[in-house]
Amino acid sequence: MSERNVIRLRTPNGNIIEVVDTALPVWITDWLEDRLDNNYYSPTYFDVMRLFDENEIETVPLDEWVDRIIPGVQPSEGGDTPVLEGRNLLPNVIMPNVEKYAVIEGREEKILREFDILVIKDGSPGTVSCVLKPLLEFFEGEVTAGEHIFIVRLKEEHVEKGPFITAFLNSRLGQALIRRYITGAISPSINEGAIRELPIPSPTDELVRKACEELTKLQEWAIELTHSVEVSERIIEELGLEDRVCASLPINWMPGGKRDAHGYYRERP
Repeated sequence: MSERNVIRLRTPNGNIIEVVDTALPVWITDWLEDRLDNNYYSPTYFDVMRLFDENEIETVPLDEWVDRIIPGVQPSEGGDTPVLEGRNLLPNVIMPNVEKYAVIEGREEKILREFDILVIKDGSPGTVSCVLKPLLEFFEGEVTAGEHIFIVRLKEEHVEKGPFITAFLNSRLGQALIRRYITGAISPSINEGAIRELPIPSPTDELVRKACEELTKLQEWAIELTHSVEVSERIIEELGLEDRVCASLPINWMPGGKRDAHGYYRERP
């Protein structure tokens, strides 16, 4: 056999394994029980942990900053609280065009708060977004997340770290960590326990502030992008016509929700 480029790694249970080629979809090891594949963990996780160690980066398990992790709600007929679904979540930003609603009475803890972290748990697991002030202002303060999303609520003394944690987990290094815990080849998912275990670098106050500023700008742009009918309204005004002929418009209803890409379902004063 030709010479191999062998990488030696230590697994969580302490065994030393030899990885033949980290580019292969399945990594060959000396112990079958330590086999590394997409259903367990990849060498990139160890690369990041080694990088932290070599650069003396202090990390904290996310669980130390978490108050609780709340599962989202199931949309329901007759609901009036907007529901953010997985399709609304992009890395670091939330697209506000919703189609489904839920009855939230008796489950008020599921109403999103500023700096809540949203993590898609299945479908496209590991995508992370943060609830920021522009989003809450758009929904007039009341919006929730769907059943395929975890709501990660931080402790009061750590709540402002939400944007930093979000930005870090969406980085290449952060995704190397979070994807270690994604399991299932047919229906990939991540569980609450895995989210709590994620190691997060301890940020400076400056990093916390900068992350919040940058993600807030992204959120403002997302709102403008998905609800950009102002130019249409200006054209109507140029024609000398009144664009406020009715408080709301008919909705294209569908099972479990209502579709209105223009946002005209909102009543006007």
